[in-house]
Amino acid sequence: MSVITEILDRLSGIEVVKEKLRDAGVRVEQLAERMVELDRQFHDVDRRLVRIEAFAEIAKTRQGGQPKLPRNQ
Repeated sequence: MSVITEILDRLSGIEVVKEKLRDAGVRVEQLAERMVELDRQFHDVDRRLVRIEAFAEIAKTRQGGQPKLPRNQ
């Protein structure tokens, strides 16, 4: 194998590795975008849950504060 052929062979191998790295980089970026989107959704759901819990606590407090008449049976 001549020196030129060996160099070309190595360069083609490097190009394959570079292309695989580019593809992996694209996939990593897509996954990162998806994670950011899921994080936003999680925080939105968490905020809603906190609001629901607060409203439930207010409703519970209001119910407990009103005297109830005994039921005659």
